[in-house]
Amino acid sequence: MKDKNHEIVKVAEYAVIIKDRRVLMMQWSKVNNYSWHFPGGRIDKGEQSIEAMKREVKEEIGLEVEVIRPIYTKMYNAKNNNTYRVFFLCKLKSDSSSENIKLEDGFIDYKWFLESEVSGLKFFMPFYDDVLRIAFSKIY
Repeated sequence: MKDKNHEIVKVAEYAVIIKDRRVLMMQWSKVNNYSWHFPGGRIDKGEQSIEAMKREVKEEIGLEVEVIRPIYTKMYNAKNNNTYRVFFLCKLKSDSSSENIKLEDGFIDYKWFLESEVSGLKFFMPFYDDVLRIAFSKIY
């Protein structure tokens, strides 16, 4: 069932998680054309920004993250539904292991990508190459 809070709140936040100069991305199933995506999602009504992003990450991949800094914001119009997308550069919390990733329904795979491996990926949103370019510039 679609959460009505998601229909009200027009802000979505995503974690660009880094580890060993790699960025974590998840692959959607056929429903979203096997495209690659960052963990995160919309803020629920009444939630605080960073807490909402951390909750979404925990729900989607089962990991806990620490925010390093915001790196990218974009107003995106999908199907005449303007939503602000905010991306945070994050790292895993010290007690969170990347071997414990548990994908939420709808995702079929995940991968830690080096910068040289992201060219040509099919992204869920067309501006993800910009997000990745900025993310990789911050981790070198």
